[in-house]
Amino acid sequence: MSTDSPPTGAGTPPPRSNLPPIGLGTGLWISPAGSVTPLSGSHIDEIIAWPEKFGTRRTHLLRIHERFGERLHTEGQARHWVIRAVLSTGWIRLRHQRNFWSVSVDDLELRRPTLQAFFHALHRVQSASTARSGSTASGRKA
Repeated sequence: MSTDSPPTGAGTPPPRSNLPPIGLGTGLWISPAGSVTPLSGSHIDEIIAWPEKFGTRRTHLLRIHERFGERLHTEGQARHWVIRAVLSTGWIRLRHQRNFWSVSVDDLELRRPTLQAFFHALHRVQSASTARSGSTASGRKA
């Protein structure tokens, strides 16, 4: 994946093919350029696996974890600071739960266009899928 440019505040809609299947518990990162990255694990695991993609280095991640006396891949204070730093560069953290989305951003007004583009694209994909399957809004067959 190419290196993303610094955030401009203006989001670009993710293409349909860029949207992964969204199921219960699905975690995602949206880059400053609007690219959607589905997760196979946790958000912090993705940063640790690909630090350069998120504008950091493994040595920096290790120093943060050492400062808090924590190991990599743990859900502690270091995780909070690492994710906060990534958010400050324009990344958006999402996780789909049963009846809601958990969204983390550094500045909602700056990230609003990207979030709107993502949710509009997701709605289009889900609507098209529902129409193809013949289901109604309640999930029942028409």
